[in-house]
Amino acid sequence: MKNTFHLIIASPLGVYLEDNIDYLDAYASDGNFGILPNYTSFVSDLAISKLSYKKDGKTHVFAISGGVLMVENNVCNVIINSIESKDDIDLDRAYKAKKRAEDRLNGDKNIDVERAKLALYKAINRIKIKEEN
Repeated sequence: MKNTFHLIIASPLGVYLEDNIDYLDAYASDGNFGILPNYTSFVSDLAISKLSYKKDGKTHVFAISGGVLMVENNVCNVIINSIESKDDIDLDRAYKAKKRAEDRLNGDKNIDVERAKLALYKAINRIKIKEEN
């Protein structure tokens, strides 16, 4: 049997993905890390970033908007606010979201600045992931 571990990705909408995988690559607020089969118990935050995993030599890439990751007993649970596969990212929509966020930040100062910054970071993340090779 192949040496894999179980991945469960859940969002407020329910279980997004559940599969046995070879490797997971993620980003915490303090940097990048990878998870392999039989990894020690581990808990981490997840930044607005790329989340990717490998299965059978194929890499699957997603844009996430932050969350939490927990590894225990060869199971990796990822709980995220939102997730979008690289293939499903609408680049035009992401650029429009980026422009709206920039306009809000450069315009009226009676806005929720933190919310506008988060919208900008999410849009930039989606653009970066979609445009990478």
